Amino acid sequence: SSGINAEYGDGWPVLVQGFRFVPGEEEGLTLRQEHLVELSPGCLLTTDIDLTFTLTHNVDACVYEACGDTEQPWRHVRTCNALNTIQATKTQKKYIVSPSGGRYVAIVDISRNVYVYMGEAGKNVGRLFVVSMPGDSSEIIGAAALNSTLLLLTEKSFVTIDF
Repeated sequence: SSGINAEYGDGWPVLVQGFRFVPGEEEGLTLRQEHLVELSPGCLLTTDIDLTFTLTHNVDACVYEACGDTEQPWRHVRTCNALNTIQATKTQKKYIVSPSGGRYVAIVDISRNVYVYMGEAGKNVGRLFVVSMPGDSSEIIGAAALNSTLLLLTEKSFVTIDF
């Protein structure tokens, strides 16, 4: 037994755990693997104009980008270990931004703190930096992430943080 349970409904083909039953030439049915990634109960954290996005997956966050392939249109770029756990603890977060390719992810809270997560490529380790705005700063009303610069807009000023 293959351990695959499928119900044949009115629709054809039936999708089961990343596999698809298709009509075969001799056997009647052929089992073909699909290019699927289980994302549920994933939550969208960030998107970017360059067609990259970050989704939660368990305690981690995964960064994907468009690759132009019709068979598999999205490619996994990197995993930000424990980022989902980190962002879940930030109860006053206002923005979560990341540049194309996901070099870092910034979690911006309502007023003063910016949490910058930088994962190390090829390692199961990441670093979390906390940047606190000056005590007299006003509310952060905008954030954007570039490859080496985080842009923050407050009611009174424009702040850049270079990496």
